[in-house]
Amino acid sequence: MIRTTYRRYITACVVLPLLLLIVLYLPLWCFGLVVVVFSTLAQREANVLLTQAQLTSDKIGIHVLTVTAIVLSVFAEPYWYYAVLFLTFPLMYLSSGLNAPSPVQRLESYSLSIFTFLLIAIGMGHMNLLMRIGVSTDLNDTSLGRFAVIYLLAVVWIGDTGAYHVGRKWGKRILSPMISPKKTWEGLGGSIVASLMAAFLFRYILNLHVLGWRSTFAVGILLPLVGLLGDLTESVFKRAANAKDSGNLIPGHGGIFDRIDSMLFSAPLLYFLLLFAISNQS
Repeated sequence: MIRTTYRRYITACVVLPLLLLIVLYLPLWCFGLVVVVFSTLAQREANVLLTQAQLTSDKIGIHVLTVTAIVLSVFAEPYWYYAVLFLTFPLMYLSSGLNAPSPVQRLESYSLSIFTFLLIAIGMGHMNLLMRIGVSTDLNDTSLGRFAVIYLLAVVWIGDTGAYHVGRKWGKRILSPMISPKKTWEGLGGSIVASLMAAFLFRYILNLHVLGWRSTFAVGILLPLVGLLGDLTESVFKRAANAKDSGNLIPGHGGIFDRIDSMLFSAPLLYFLLLFAISNQS
């Protein structure tokens, strides 16, 4: 356990400076392409877990639609990205639902393909939309999106750290024993407290005054809750496949899917909270 913890922190010390460089200084499209790569890797890990669980899905269709949606979130107007999300239902039916040999397998392939695609595409696509939020709105401010991404990462990861340490030291009441037996209610409480502190601290550090006090409080409360939802959703894949991690690409952290699970619902939530805050200012 101690060795794993050290590996987690060593990896974080290596990855965080590189991530800050990408977010703060490189062109927006460079960040977007990094998100495309991460999305593709996470989608691959999810598909491997489905295969290990002997579940049927259209892996090629999932990959093609994921790359298309994420690329559009980088280079096109947001409505094109949302159009792909909407068109997923008929397109995935044509690519997966018609090829399965039995009605049950058709339903399984169709539903799992849509769910797996939307899970990654919505979460990671909104990372790109969040990065571009200052450009796609009337503010025409590239720094807003950069700081918003840093804000998201800080609140979510500090919340995860709070949950890990509080749950490890004081956790007794299991939150979801069938899905994630190591998650506790005490850990969730630690996550909320840590996220609240991070939300207000980094609002000040990053000068994100577009978020009012009530919006900042909402961020601190809601992000750890939806982050937990993303974590539990990814755990369903792992439990079905009887796997501890989604992969081993990141030392001490597992796979890409393991690392982004808390972002899958947090990124869309922060994006729409910021849109609401910006619209109230104009």
